[in-house]
Amino acid sequence: MVERAFRLQGLLNLRHLQEDQAAGRLASANTELHQADQAVDEARERLAMQTSGATNLAVAAAMRNAARMQIGESVARREYAQAVVERRQGEFSKARRQSATLEKLENHHTEMFIAEELQKEQVVLDEIASQRGNSNATDGKKNREHDRSIADREEL
Repeated sequence: MVERAFRLQGLLNLRHLQEDQAAGRLASANTELHQADQAVDEARERLAMQTSGATNLAVAAAMRNAARMQIGESVARREYAQAVVERRQGEFSKARRQSATLEKLENHHTEMFIAEELQKEQVVLDEIASQRGNSNATDGKKNREHDRSIADREEL
C-alpha cells in the first residue's frame, strides 16, 4: 500500500520548526523571569539583614536606600521579564494553533487515504466472493445433474 504524500507536509514541517523555536524562546523567557524573582528575593533579604546589623543611623539609612534601589531595579527587571514571558506565550500559542490546523488537515488526508484503500480492498474482496459464489453455484448444479444421472441409471 503506497501512501499518497500530504501536499502541505513541507509547510507542516516549517510550522513545527516555528513552534519548537517559540517554545525555546518561551523557556528562555521563563528562565529569565525565575532569575528576576530570585533577584527580588535576594535584594529583600539583603535589606532585612542590613537594617538589623547597622549601628550608625546614617550608615543604616544609606544601606536601606541602596537596598531599596536594588529592590526597585529587581522589581523592574521582573516586570519586564513577565512582559516578555507573556509575549512569548502569545507567540507560542499562535505557532501551536498554526501547527494544529495543519495537523488536522494531515489527519483528515490520512483518514481519506485509508478509507479509499479500504474501499478498493472491499471491491476486490467482493469480486472474489462473487466469483466463488458463481463457481459454487456452478459446482452445485453440476453435482445435482451428476446425482440425477446416477439415479436415472439406477432406475434402469
